[in-house]
Order: sequence, then structure tokens, then C-alpha cells
Amino acid sequence: MARLTPEEILKISEPIEQVYGNIVDALLVNLAKHFNTGKALASQEWELQKLAELGQLTRESMEIIAKLTGQNGVLIQAALENAAAAATKDIEPELKKGVKAGKIQAPAAENVLVSKSIKQSLNAYHLQAANKLNLVNTTMLNSTLDLFKRVVVNTVNIERQMKAAQEILNTTAGKVITGAESRTQALREALGQIHKEGITGFYDRAGRKWSPEAYVNMDTRTTVHNTAIESVKLRQEDYGVDIFRVSRHSGARPLCYPYQGKYYSWNDKSGTFTDGEGKRHRYSPLSSTSYGKPAGLFGINCGHHPITVIPGVSIPRDMPEESKEENDRIYKESQQQRKLERDIRYAKQKAAMLDAAGDKEGFEKEALKIKRKQADYAAFCKETGRAKRLDRTQVFEYNKSVSSKATAAVKRAEQAKNLESEKYQQIHYHSDGTIVVTDDWKSKGKVSIPKKYKKNAVVETQTTYKNGTFQIDRTIYGEDAVMKTQIHSGSHNRPDQHPFGEHGEHVHHYIWGIDGKLVDRKPSELTEQEKVQHADILGGEISEGK
Repeated sequence: MARLTPEEILKISEPIEQVYGNIVDALLVNLAKHFNTGKALASQEWELQKLAELGQLTRESMEIIAKLTGQNGVLIQAALENAAAAATKDIEPELKKGVKAGKIQAPAAENVLVSKSIKQSLNAYHLQAANKLNLVNTTMLNSTLDLFKRVVVNTVNIERQMKAAQEILNTTAGKVITGAESRTQALREALGQIHKEGITGFYDRAGRKWSPEAYVNMDTRTTVHNTAIESVKLRQEDYGVDIFRVSRHSGARPLCYPYQGKYYSWNDKSGTFTDGEGKRHRYSPLSSTSYGKPAGLFGINCGHHPITVIPGVSIPRDMPEESKEENDRIYKESQQQRKLERDIRYAKQKAAMLDAAGDKEGFEKEALKIKRKQADYAAFCKETGRAKRLDRTQVFEYNKSVSSKATAAVKRAEQAKNLESEKYQQIHYHSDGTIVVTDDWKSKGKVSIPKKYKKNAVVETQTTYKNGTFQIDRTIYGEDAVMKTQIHSGSHNRPDQHPFGEHGEHVHHYIWGIDGKLVDRKPSELTEQEKVQHADILGGEISEGK
């Protein structure tokens, strides 16, 4: 048998997995589209309107699943036939050699895929696979509807929590989030929750949830593997050959190791045979092995394969195995690549959902994540020399329009980053000599000023006192991004403790020790230069409304 490596099995299974990846993309984006309307409605009215859309969502989801699974039958057949052909490719020459030597009979069908027994086997596996995929389809539909209802309920609950928290914040900050803003933010969080969980395609016996792509991938790989083993067995039967040898490889699993290099009968017989060099060998029933157990011989993820043996013809040789280390490295890299590709798809999928829901801010944040993940992917492929598989990073609903919006969002972010960099490159001054404020925090109310922030930052804050007056202050950071100067425009309503200037204006110059601890920050008079730089705020405490 031509051994099918895990990577080859993965390639054969890939087209069917891709179908279910596309379905999940389409279902999630279509679900999100339903939340692009009614944002100005009151919570209760909005909730009723969305739940009333459940029937429409059901019809749309059924149409999506029916449309995208239309080619399932063809894809399943192609996968099974490819597995059968690949598995029997290397045994055909040996079998024909046996026919020529007169040791075995010629088969009724010359072509493997025309063999009656193999066709019957492929049909059985096809039916089994189709039934499982139909179950996945039903589970996906129910999961989509369940997720939709949860988005509605969770959005309303999150919105209530946000409004309650905002009412507390309003008493100090004075900033109000509008109804539309809170709905958008609540929706973003609710959609993020269900996107993280994902659509369910299968529940196993332990009650664990499987995504449609993961389950279809696992089940198809298992079916392809079983088809390969079964095809070798049936092709041997076509020629009247019953004996095979189990391949060898290092690192074999405990339930497989005892049977490596030994001979067995597909039909559970035992006895001896003479090979092509006249040597005698004993063979045993296949039932005496761990065959049939999930982790047993030829089971799930088993690396062994059957080697056809024709008495009087075959000369058993321990074929040199490819380097296990090299195989493991290649497979490990392929799995790392697949993960990076899934990460890109995941970010694109979420971006497409947020775009469909009309959440521009959320979409732009996700666009930046896509850019970073694409950079990680490019770096990995360059380092390992592996070819990029951009087709595996595509998302069904992430079309040219959405992609163009994401590209534009990334460009805007890069421009803003460049401006930000320039903003803090050095401390800037207006034409009249006053300092340029980089960060206006006055609307934040009373805040804790960080010791370390950004290099050359000038942060302006405002403190409001109980008597209704307020004072504007500035904190200036050095090249090391550590606080170096604080300018206070007044006396903090304590002129007795700040006998400086005309209105109590004063400065603190911070001195830090090698250990990072504060050494000194005594208040002092402003220098003439500092008075010019901060002339626009020097006036002491100001009464509200002035």
C-alpha cells in the first residue's frame, strides 16, 4: 500500500472542510446583518422586533446551507476515490507480478475503481459520510438560531448594565453615551461572545461541542483513512490474496507496536507460507491484534499500513522509512501553518460580521488585527520556506467591498500612528510661545496622573473643587516618558500652603532616583520661561461658568 501521510489525508479531505467553512462564514454574517437596523428603538421594542425576525432568519439559513452543500455528493465521491487510488497504487505492480508468475488469479476488473467490491465499499462509505453531514447541517441550523436569540437577549442585558454604570459615571465625568452608542457597543460585545463560541456542528457522546469545520475535517480524514485500508484489503481479495505484513516505524503506539513487521490474514486464518526466496513465515488472524480499536492497529491517526504479501512471489524487505524526525517536522509545520491560516480567517470572519452589523468602529479594530495576523503568517512562511495557501485564509463573505474597507481602515490607522509619532517626537510650541498640549484630559474629571506615559507628552487636566471653582494643570514628560514637571495654575484652594505667584501658581520639578523612587518634588515659583510657556492657563482657580 502506498502509505497516505497525515498531510496527504488532510489534502484529500480539504475540499469538504472548505464547504463547511464557507457555510459558517455565510451563516454568521447573515445573522449579523439582522442587527444593522432598529438601533434607535427602545430596548424592549428592539428586542421584540429582532425576535420577530427569527422566522426570516430560519428561511435564509436553510437556503444558505442547501445552496453551499449542493456539491457535497461529488466532493465525497472524489475524496473516497482519491483515497482508494492512492492506497492501491503501489500494490498493483506486485499483484500483476503474481499473476504473471501464475501464483494468483487475475481480477475481474483491471481498474481499481471499477472493482465491484471496491465500488460497493465506496458507496457504503459515501452513504455513511452523507448521513453524518446531514446531521451536521441540522445541528448548524439549530445552533445559528440559538446564537441569534442569545445575541438579542445578551445585547439588552449588556445595554442595561452599561446604562446603570453610565449613570454613576455621569455624576463625576459629565459624559453621556447616547442610546445608539450604547446599543452599538452592547451589540459588539454580544456578537463577539457568540463569534468566540462559534456555530456548533456536532455534539459528541461526552457532550462536547464541535465546530462544523473541525468535525467534518476529523470525520472526513477518518473516512479517507478507513477507505484506504479497506481498498487494499478488497483489492487483495480481487486477486485472491489474503496475507499482508504490518509496516514498521519508530514511535509506534502501544496498541500497534507488538504487530510491526509481522504477518496477518485479512480473513482471520493462521498458518505458514513460503516467500519468494523460499523462506517460511508464520501468519496470524487479524483478530488477534488490536485492529478495530480506535487507538489500535490501522485505527485513528495510526501511522501503519498493510503491505501486500503473495506467497512464492513477495520477498519481504524492511523498506527504509523516511526520517521520522523529518516527517514530524513537516507535519508540525503544516499544523502551525493551518493555525495561522485559521487565525486570519477568524479575524476576517469577525470583521465581516461587524461590517454587516454596521459597526464601523468595531470593524476597523478587527481590520488592524487581520493586518497583524497576515504579517505573522508571511513571516512564518518565509522562515520555514513553506508556500502560502492564501485560499485557506479566504472567508466566504469577506468580499472585495469588505476587503477594500479593511485596507482603507489600516491605511488610516497607519497615518494616525505616523501623526502620533510626530506628535511626541519633541515638545512643540505655538507661535506665541505657549506650549502645545498633546493630551487633553480635562473632561475626565479627577484622574490619577501616571508616573510613566509617553515621551514628550504634555497632559492637561482639570480639578473641580467643592466651592465650585476649578483649576487647570499640566504634566510634562521627558524623553524617557517619565514625569518631569507639573505646572499648577493655582493654589488648589490652599493659598496658605502655596504662597507663589499672583494666584498661587507654582511648579513641581520631579527628581527620580536610580531605583526609580521619587527623591524630590518641592513646589517652587515658575521661571520666566515657564510663565511664557503656560501663560494661557495661569490665572488661579476659576469659578464654574466663567
